Amino acid sequence: MDRGFTTPGKLKKYGGGTIRMIIREFLIALLLALLIVPVGHAEERLDMEGTAIIGNQELPKVLYIVPWKPSELPDISEPPLQSLIDDALAPIDRAEFRREVLYHDALATQQGK
Repeated sequence: MDRGFTTPGKLKKYGGGTIRMIIREFLIALLLALLIVPVGHAEERLDMEGTAIIGNQELPKVLYIVPWKPSELPDISEPPLQSLIDDALAPIDRAEFRREVLYHDALATQQGK
């Protein structure tokens, strides 16, 4: 009883070719198919829309900001004395001083009209 099993040296002939030729042709067709498939995928483009989170429309639009530690604001009721002394003793630029004089003169003439 022959079940179609053959040894490598004794291959049966099918339609003018051997099993080796059929396997070779199948492998060639498989390789060609694998080479063509990535090209088809490369041409496709997938455009995805961005995600939009709208939220619950029934809730009021309120933002509560809760500090996680107390703020320490400086006392700005009076400027520091040292900065006033530094400003008073700082050298004055001549062009800047002339602009201030011209500004005050122009302001005085507008108020005198």
